[in-house]
Amino acid sequence: MIITSPDVYYLSNGEVSIGTLTADVESVTWSISGDEIQIVDSVMSFIEATDNTVKSQYNEIITATKDGETTVQFPIAINIIII
Repeated sequence: MIITSPDVYYLSNGEVSIGTLTADVESVTWSISGDEIQIVDSVMSFIEATDNTVKSQYNEIITATKDGETTVQFPIAINIIII
C-alpha cells in the first residue's frame, strides 16, 4: 500500500479543513498521532480553528491500515500561514 496524499500542507490562519487522505488501494482505515486533528471519511480537519500565534506547525504521523493487517505510517507537516 502506498499513501498518495501530500506530506506537507499549508493552511491559512483560522482554517479547519486540511485535506483528503488517499492511497493506491481502497477501504483504508486512517488514524493520526495528534489529538488536535481528526480524520473522518478520509478527510483531515482540525477540531478547532487554527491560530498561528499559538502554534504555526504541526508534525504528525498518519497511519493507514488495510484489512487490519497491512499498516503504513507516513509523516506529515501542516504549516499555518498568514495570508
